[in-house]
Amino acid sequence: MTDIIKGVISGGWLLLVGWIFPTSINVALFSLLVLPSLQEKGWAHGITHADAIGKSLAFITVSVFVGLLGSMTKTPAYRMLEGYLLPSKLASYAIERQKTKKNDLTKKIEDVEAPAELAAITTGHGDAGPAAVGSVNQGGGKKDKKAKRAISRAKVGLWREKLDRYPGDDSQIMPTRLGNAIRRFETYGQDRYQIDAVALWYELSFSVPKELRDQIDSARANVDFFVCLLYGHVLVAVSAGATLLAADHPYALILWASMIGLLAFSYLWYLCATRMTDNWAAVIRAMINLGRKPMAESLGLKVPASLEEERKMWEYVSALVSEPYILEASQLINPFRAQKSENIEGPAR
Repeated sequence: MTDIIKGVISGGWLLLVGWIFPTSINVALFSLLVLPSLQEKGWAHGITHADAIGKSLAFITVSVFVGLLGSMTKTPAYRMLEGYLLPSKLASYAIERQKTKKNDLTKKIEDVEAPAELAAITTGHGDAGPAAVGSVNQGGGKKDKKAKRAISRAKVGLWREKLDRYPGDDSQIMPTRLGNAIRRFETYGQDRYQIDAVALWYELSFSVPKELRDQIDSARANVDFFVCLLYGHVLVAVSAGATLLAADHPYALILWASMIGLLAFSYLWYLCATRMTDNWAAVIRAMINLGRKPMAESLGLKVPASLEEERKMWEYVSALVSEPYILEASQLINPFRAQKSENIEGPAR
């Protein structure tokens, strides 16, 4: 009973942090920026002229209801930001643009690291000759070179951080930044171990400690927070624009400023959501790395000694779970099944 209560409290806290709290911020912004210009409307007049208790009840009710609605519709909300719902031509253009950005980052890193590796060789870590030393020191003093290399290393760190938000396989690149940041850990298991983490999500989840599952939920809630803020800001900005189109009134300047400011902040929240996926990705990687062996044992399989054989095993298991059953294909798993002596014995008959 205690575990059930803890689970409910934990789930409620994540819902509160990820959706209800940011929704309350958006409702407050609507109340401050847009609602005063609608006070002559019947429904708005009742709210703006209510007493403190009535306003508080309305605020809490709307925040909770809209927050719950956002939580229930988060899958299509994420899909829109990830680029799944873009028209095919626009999606193709955006994907090529993201590929170009990824390749540019890779080239920048290589252009900085290649001379640095050569410099390391020429300072006593290799057998480079005088010609190589001269090529490194050409064009400036040693101090300037060291300063430039220090700045370059800092830039490389930032570039690597951005590059890490792309999937390893170019064929998996998505049209948007957030789509790539999420796709990188969705395809991590496939890229490293041939594990389809999407198809085997629940098997993996129940194969890792509860603390790790809680970390996954917490990391997801951090991203949810900014996604909810983003959508709420856009909706409030749209409502401000619609109010401007409806009629001229003395609140026009406030509505214009609100609309522009909210849209600018929406882009900022998008960038924050993309950055917050770093922790989410790290926890998912840990779940796959630590959970694959317990998951194999739970499925009655034995992890092979070599990584190559393990990749084959998970490829067959992923196909068995995600595709229609085919006898010939399922028999490929038999060599990886644990021996009877290794299985847990059932009850005596």
